Amino acid sequence: MRLTVDMGNTAVKIAVFDDDKIVYRHRAEQWSEEIAAELVAGFRPESAIISSTRSSGDEVAASLGRAVADAGYKAPVVVLKGDTPTPLRNGYATPETLGPDRLAAAVGGAALFPNENLLIIDYGTAITYDLVSAEGVYLGGNIAPGMDMRYQSLHRSAAFLPLEEGDMSGKCGEKIGKKTADAIKLGVIDGICYETEGYIRNWTERCGKIITIFTGGDAKCFEKKIKTTIFAELDLVCIGLNKILEYNAF
Repeated sequence: MRLTVDMGNTAVKIAVFDDDKIVYRHRAEQWSEEIAAELVAGFRPESAIISSTRSSGDEVAASLGRAVADAGYKAPVVVLKGDTPTPLRNGYATPETLGPDRLAAAVGGAALFPNENLLIIDYGTAITYDLVSAEGVYLGGNIAPGMDMRYQSLHRSAAFLPLEEGDMSGKCGEKIGKKTADAIKLGVIDGICYETEGYIRNWTERCGKIITIFTGGDAKCFEKKIKTTIFAELDLVCIGLNKILEYNAF
């Protein structure tokens, strides 16, 4: 068994793998010593890996290390860094500043679609657009404000605009706002859709063929709105983390 922990900005996503199969999933707002103890007692993972965008991940690693020691066995616990060996060649100019979730998602995408050009779009607190070449190179990508961040920005920066949230039904560009609440929602949602379609179109023209993968907490809001064929995989970061553990034989 391998344990993966994806500590994002708004939630902690946990998965336990038996080889390549996820046998357990859990989502929490915060990590805790109790979660560490329960995971170790329930699954006795042979190794674990943490990707964290909210802290260094060292506290999570330490709590898992204590739980493993208390259970009376040994298991390596790894905190993913920009210089951690992975199945991909890292083409990022500053790997020390690269978010580990972006790297893990790239590895996960390449595991699901080997030898393909990939555009990986992660709809989280921020939206990331990352590229992997068919030759197995992580090329980098772009970072944009996420859905909730856009709602918050409109509300904070414009005195008379209310704070909205959530999704609007229908395809991208189908509707136009006839009241302020809908105008804000459609402006945010359609804006992200047009942004997404622009990235897909641009990189398809440049690469000839590219596979687009959606992931992240808000991916479900957009997978049915985009006209281009995409693949949605909400466990992509954890899949990549598992592959990194496997690659390093931890």
